[in-house]
Amino acid sequence: MAIIREHEITSDTVEGLMTRADIIKAFNDAYFGVRNSDNCVKNDTHNCNDFNDSEMMKAIKAKKSFVLEITGSSIPKWFLDKGWLGDDTDSYDVFVSCVLVSSLDTLIERNKSRFKQSFLLFMSDPTNNPAPRLPNITQTEFNDSIVTIKQTVTDMYSSCVLPDKSEKDESKCGRENIDRLLVFSNNDSMKLEFDSKTSDTNFDEVIGRLYQSTNVVGGRRRRTQKRRRFHKRFNTKKMRKSIKSKRIRKHPKIFTPLKLYTTHK
Repeated sequence: MAIIREHEITSDTVEGLMTRADIIKAFNDAYFGVRNSDNCVKNDTHNCNDFNDSEMMKAIKAKKSFVLEITGSSIPKWFLDKGWLGDDTDSYDVFVSCVLVSSLDTLIERNKSRFKQSFLLFMSDPTNNPAPRLPNITQTEFNDSIVTIKQTVTDMYSSCVLPDKSEKDESKCGRENIDRLLVFSNNDSMKLEFDSKTSDTNFDEVIGRLYQSTNVVGGRRRRTQKRRRFHKRFNTKKMRKSIKSKRIRKHPKIFTPLKLYTTHK
């Protein structure tokens, strides 16, 4: 509420403030401040991360199925090792689902709409409704985030989703196999585009078609003669690939998550 008061955010001004860097930083600092602080829930001294870990471990010990939402910044090797699923990792089937939207503009508009709705709900009853969370929906950051997700899913498919566990790369994937990878599109409606168990379609073609990296125009710098010469000199396929790789590593924040479905056999 302090952020809303400080920036005088109202139902009339909220939409125009969503892409301001200081507003985004304030909301993210508040979110992670609460998440990392103690007393995440009533009558429990843990922070939110530890509380969620505790709830997952209870489900595993009780041999229950559960869903875990992850960022997509990397393969969740930490979860797929014996520290979580125990010595008998075969007791669980692990499914991963990824949802992609083809248009960057559509994604940004959906996130704006979601934030505005949660803002209005919170303002109607701040005591009983959760505070809104504002992801970084600036074009460059959002595009780089989705490109990173695509890279993670591609790496996961080639390294972890294998019929023969003896061929699995445990350095990337842990001991437990990812039994099934599902890729959905959510443009106009949710549609299954790829299923590692049944699909005959080419995975790389599907993942490439569902979202293509967008060259976001930034700033108002004039395109001088010197800049044109630089562009011509370095505009090679090899250099573009190198630049893209560096860009992916530089922006690890993800706002279109993956989901792990763990089903006890």
